[in-house]
Amino acid sequence: MSAVDVPVSVHLADLVRSAGDELDKVFASCDGYPAGGASEGERVGWLRSHHVDG
Repeated sequence: MSAVDVPVSVHLADLVRSAGDELDKVFASCDGYPAGGASEGERVGWLRSHHVDG
């Protein structure tokens, strides 16, 4: 969960750039998560597809 003052796409790209390896550890067991050498774009796409407006 996060609350930010930038567009979701910007936030997710920053998150993947700064914490990609850690995100892999957290989400690697989730169905469809593109771990193991995935591109930043693939990770952002997966996170975006699981985004829920709150």
